[in-house]
Amino acid sequence: MTNTLTDNILTTAHSLIAGATGCGKSVLLHQVICDAISRPTAESELFLIDLKHGIELQEYEHLPHVARFAMDIPSALDALDQAIVIMEHRLDILRQEGRKQWEGRHVWVCIDEMGFLLQNARKQALPKIIHISQQGRAAC
Repeated sequence: MTNTLTDNILTTAHSLIAGATGCGKSVLLHQVICDAISRPTAESELFLIDLKHGIELQEYEHLPHVARFAMDIPSALDALDQAIVIMEHRLDILRQEGRKQWEGRHVWVCIDEMGFLLQNARKQALPKIIHISQQGRAAC
């Protein structure tokens, strides 16, 4: 049985989990990740960015669904760059084949502590996040 809320999050192009400290954001994020990794590895690929030094999402780091696990700003920026390369490659394929939607392995980029990323690397991170959010829907 699937969880309707997390299934909706996984099938939506973009989701933001926001709220006050202690309101359950991390609990929901863990549930979304668990739902994603319950799918076959051929269907889902995760880029996990955990800027709490990896302590929040460390239990998922070595799972086959996890393509990238970043714990600091330089590795987070690199993971975003890698996601952009995948996205642009897929968009090229879609254009060549005359299709509008990717029908293959889904890629999810999960950023825990996005505020920290933007506070400390706004000039580098924001253009990458905007690029993914504007063009990633078709290629996710």
